[in-house]
Amino acid sequence: MLSVHNLNKTYYFGKNEEQVLKDVSINFPSGKATALLGPSGSGKSTLLNIIGGLDNAYEGEVCLFGQCLNRKNMKFYDSYRLNQIGFVFQSFYLLEQQTVYENIRLGLMPLKLSAQETQARIEAVLQQVDLSDFAQVRANLLSGGQKQRVAIARALVKNPTIIIADEPTGALDGETAAQILSLLLSFKEDGKIVIIVTHDEDIAKQCDYIARIQDGQILQSPPDDQLTKQLTWKKPQFSWGRSGVLIGRNLWQRKTRNAVMAGFASIGIVSLILTTSLGVGAQLYLENQVDREFNPKEVVITTTDRSEKIDANFINELQADERVERVETAYPIILTQVMYEEVLAGGSPVISVPELTANQAERMNIISGELPASDQLELALQEDYALKLVEDPETLLGKTVTLMASGYREDAQPVQIEAVVTGIFGEPKDENGRSFDSGPRSANGVNYVTSLALNQEIIDQSSGVDNEELEYRVYTAEIDPAKEIAALARDEGYRAVAVADVIGTINQLFDGIRIVLTSIGFISVFVAGMMIGIVMYISVIERTTEIGLMRALGYRRFDIGRIFLGESVAIGFITGFAGCLVAYLLSFGLNVGFYDLIGFNIVQIPWTSFAGALLIAMTMGLLGGIIPAIIAARKDPVIALRTE
Repeated sequence: MLSVHNLNKTYYFGKNEEQVLKDVSINFPSGKATALLGPSGSGKSTLLNIIGGLDNAYEGEVCLFGQCLNRKNMKFYDSYRLNQIGFVFQSFYLLEQQTVYENIRLGLMPLKLSAQETQARIEAVLQQVDLSDFAQVRANLLSGGQKQRVAIARALVKNPTIIIADEPTGALDGETAAQILSLLLSFKEDGKIVIIVTHDEDIAKQCDYIARIQDGQILQSPPDDQLTKQLTWKKPQFSWGRSGVLIGRNLWQRKTRNAVMAGFASIGIVSLILTTSLGVGAQLYLENQVDREFNPKEVVITTTDRSEKIDANFINELQADERVERVETAYPIILTQVMYEEVLAGGSPVISVPELTANQAERMNIISGELPASDQLELALQEDYALKLVEDPETLLGKTVTLMASGYREDAQPVQIEAVVTGIFGEPKDENGRSFDSGPRSANGVNYVTSLALNQEIIDQSSGVDNEELEYRVYTAEIDPAKEIAALARDEGYRAVAVADVIGTINQLFDGIRIVLTSIGFISVFVAGMMIGIVMYISVIERTTEIGLMRALGYRRFDIGRIFLGESVAIGFITGFAGCLVAYLLSFGLNVGFYDLIGFNIVQIPWTSFAGALLIAMTMGLLGGIIPAIIAARKDPVIALRTE
């Protein structure tokens, strides 16, 4: 038996108050149908909300088989609605776009039941309400009577102790209303407490008892049956897996809007990925250009006056330094001219074979012949430069030319050295066959490459000083130590040139650029997060009735909040995935365009960037969904059920 003792309920409107229930005491016997009869405004709905566990702000006691409800324990109320109460509403409150089966299953989701038991229960109640053939029919295609049967099945599937029907026939025609009433009355045979709220005397007369209420007071109450019963309570266990089912269903139901919103929000993710990747790509491009022509781990050390030697002790210290891999003699570039059969080609810097980096050697683009040997007086000419000497550059192969280094001897007379041409090379090319057209060491700035022996001969005859003590190249294991070695050499009074210093400056510059670009990207992401938050808030408003229904079915506040927060995070994931996909596709187009200009894939997107973007997008969804989720969880179920 459900019994109410000395129940008082007062609503407060600012400084005004209205007492809706006044010292109400009433019994609802087990195995009987009781009609709660009264006019509008008499307090029926308020009493219904209290005994149904939707409202705990009252004075008095509500007891089921002698166990009184604990008004201070919300978890108890959640469990009470889940296990003991089955609501049947006048407005049905079905999820119109879901099937009959899914609507009924909504009542079982908070219970820890296996898939087999869930299906068995649903099939049993569908047969009981004569809707077995309508399990996969969407609710919006049903008639009013069929919808009410689905609502009854949803209440019945939990096997509740109490069935509360609020004006269950108010929206139905006479014949259908009679069928629904008969169905409800049949449940008392299972020992259930059936409460039918109505203002229709004819419906009330068909119940076992009539409880009349007027102006918040009970005028007539059913007798006390003194029946006691041990109640079965199952703890609400709405798992993350079941949350995922509802989250997926809700997202799919609003797929068009969610897709459009995710599309717009993904612009922020695309912006973040591309702006940061462009900054990284531009930095890598410049570093790559430097690395193509120079070794960033190399330090060139010379004296300020080439007539002076570098202290051998200092070189020995460098060789012993654990940061240094090796120290080699350098062969400086000297301006010379080439003459063949009285034809003189203009001055140009010389680079010897040992000075070629691995990248330079690979890209020399030998057209014919080969690079000079190190121990012979040989050289290779650049094709355009060779054309200044002869009409057909290949005719120079094996021929002797004269190198002239002007103004290096003490008497200021040019040094003349004969050498054999071993090869003709064209414009240097990258790994994809693209020619380079800039940089003194990557194009026309290098007109010929000499052998080590020839370069040494030029140096010896020009300066008259042993070159091995004039200039050295120090190679370190890492880039940063190269800067340290250069600084050490400068402290000793020598001139030191380190590519690492240039790279360090480039890195500092691009660190600043990357911070600016990343900030712009994060602003876009923040706007996208705001969009998700706004959409989720609108969703809460649209689904207020659904929230009230779920609370009436026994879902906890935590469950409601988890669903909405999960939807927001899922939208964030979809946004991030879409953003990553679009950024990945755009990178191809951008790289094609930039490659035609600079011969480099300027958009460099590592996979870690995609993972980071997904994480940021999901975090964005999480932050955007927190407030809407809290609002949804705190909705008053009574007020929510009244919202259309």
